[in-house]
Amino acid sequence: LGLPTSDYAMRSLLGIKLSNIGTPAFLVGAGEGDFGPAVPATTELTFGTQGVVAIEGGSASAPGLDPAAVFSAFGSNVLGVNDSNVFLVGAVINENAVLRNALLKIQTNGSGVVLSRTLVAKEGGLVGGGPSTWTSLSISINSAAINNAGQVVFSGITSDGVEGVFKDGVLVAS
Repeated sequence: LGLPTSDYAMRSLLGIKLSNIGTPAFLVGAGEGDFGPAVPATTELTFGTQGVVAIEGGSASAPGLDPAAVFSAFGSNVLGVNDSNVFLVGAVINENAVLRNALLKIQTNGSGVVLSRTLVAKEGGLVGGGPSTWTSLSISINSAAINNAGQVVFSGITSDGVEGVFKDGVLVAS
């Protein structure tokens, strides 16, 4: 697996997805190996065996998020990958010391190098063009999905009291 350094070992498998063309995505807990120096425990999303796509404490910056936003610990969160190497990540984001659920698309190249991040939705963020905001977004495992067109379906609640399933921020079922 793509791990922060060779001093790390996988300690737990929190999630796994596979694209139609065979690109695996792993959500893992990583920590100290059996032999080697002590390292802090962390959680991360990897591009197959090659690279780290998102890591606890790593940058989560994307348009719509503070440039200093970072990923908090991952748990059994949303995880997806499509055939264009776009990962869907549901995570708790630390934005200016405020923890909020968020959904991001992370575009990688064929080697797992992150090319861009796109905010899909975040708690406190605008729903579409506003003025309504997201009061709750589910980032639990299997509560969101991405297709090969890059469309994202997810569940949330808006400040207008609308509770339902949204596709790219547009209500499709309530």
